[in-house]
Amino acid sequence: MKIHILKVNRSDGKKLVVQAIHDGKKQNIETFETNEKTKAKQLKKKLEAMDPNKLISQNITFDVAIHDFKKFILNNELITEETRLLNVGYITNHIQPYIDETCLDQYNLGIFKETYIPRLLKSKRIQVKFDHNGQYTRKRTDKIIGKKTVKETVGQFKSFIRFCQDRDWYIDPKILNFKFPKTFFQDKAVDVWMPNTQDLLKIINAEKDIKLRCLYQLAAETGGRLNEVLALTYEDVDKDAIHFRHSVGKWNQFRPDFLKTGSSRRRVEISPNLSQLLQSWMQHQVLPTKAGKYKKVFNLTKKTATKKIKLSAKKLGIKWYGGFAPFRKFSYSYLRDQKVFTDKQILGRYGWTNFKTPDRWYYRDLDTNKQERFAAINNLLTEE
Repeated sequence: MKIHILKVNRSDGKKLVVQAIHDGKKQNIETFETNEKTKAKQLKKKLEAMDPNKLISQNITFDVAIHDFKKFILNNELITEETRLLNVGYITNHIQPYIDETCLDQYNLGIFKETYIPRLLKSKRIQVKFDHNGQYTRKRTDKIIGKKTVKETVGQFKSFIRFCQDRDWYIDPKILNFKFPKTFFQDKAVDVWMPNTQDLLKIINAEKDIKLRCLYQLAAETGGRLNEVLALTYEDVDKDAIHFRHSVGKWNQFRPDFLKTGSSRRRVEISPNLSQLLQSWMQHQVLPTKAGKYKKVFNLTKKTATKKIKLSAKKLGIKWYGGFAPFRKFSYSYLRDQKVFTDKQILGRYGWTNFKTPDRWYYRDLDTNKQERFAAINNLLTEE
């Protein structure tokens, strides 16, 4: 970038003009009187140290830049299609509607903090509905987005900034340094609800539909995630164990050899009772649903499975909160309290690598040692 001080004739007399030239573009920065040459030189020196992209408008619009960014995301084969669509959704629903500036170089950290963030925190959730032809409609609900969506959206905004930087499109890089206060994403204490053993047994034993009975017992015994359980195939079932290798996506699409994490791919031991129940159900299916070369054990969507467990519990007068997560919570809490499994075995069974997540979100003391606990208290100050 070159900075010149020019003498020009204006209608009101001779003037000094400080002009910047970069990539063939010229831009007059400031005009001075002829006796203000020192001020003009000071400005020239200051401008020579500046980023030319910040000084001279590139006229790159947000519409063009965001369009190209979405295209980049959708063509990124390093992430799953589901993740690509989610990321584009964050941009379409929670970034674009709240940008009023036309060009990238008009936007700065102040606008981001003082205008965009407050609007994002009030952004409403989007409900997507699919019809029988696979077409979908979107509409905003009355519910405000959660902190997870806020965090993911800001992450996408920062990815957009880096995308622009890679193309030498100027947008204030200080936005990348923005951070929420440490307490903003601090998790609140949660009440981990789960069914008790008696209610769980009632639900399983009272279920007449062999498919649902098999599904409930499998979920309770293995603690498998719903997207793993519904993706179970005939090839995944052994005599004394099942293998979690596949999953179903957000829109119930079968994802072969794809799980949440590397540790999620695992072999889980099962009881003879569950093994027999699984074999009976698989033999009962005359034409099991196929997903490519695989035969699926259960032909249910996540939404349908959730409705079924709530209905089964309601018929017995049992209040059921949530979908299938309570099965996983119960299974983990029960086996953790038994203290039979080693740490490595129990983490491997549920597809975790440490106890941070399970102990915070999945564990509840089932009070299995009540008698021994009270006996210890009673003997605390007893003479031997």
